[in-house]
Amino acid sequence: MIMSETWSDLHPGLIQDAQGRLKIVTDVAAVMSSIDNILRISPGECVFLPQLGCGIQGMVFENITPTLAKLLSNEIKDKIEAWDNRVSVVDVGFDSNPEKLSVTVVVQFVIKGLAGIFRYEGNLKGLSL
Repeated sequence: MIMSETWSDLHPGLIQDAQGRLKIVTDVAAVMSSIDNILRISPGECVFLPQLGCGIQGMVFENITPTLAKLLSNEIKDKIEAWDNRVSVVDVGFDSNPEKLSVTVVVQFVIKGLAGIFRYEGNLKGLSL
């Protein structure tokens, strides 16, 4: 399906383009950047939007039990859908890497107006399953 509008956001790495300006990402990459921002910002961190964010960074060094994983999944889904109305979350999962003391959050989602299921993966250091 053809998108009727173009979305844009700053590149998540805050890198420069060839002209020395901050690089911009568009369309699906902009949605991915939005999800990444929502998951990495802690509530209260943005002065003008104190409710923005997910709060999972506060879970660093926690052991993720099945109960906590379910709570985190629900929190991630609720926050993404609350802060980005282009997205409907299909599933949230976690992939563990105990040697590196990290967990990868895997979010499968649809973008309203586009066909297909998209996949976001974000690594969170310090969490363990």
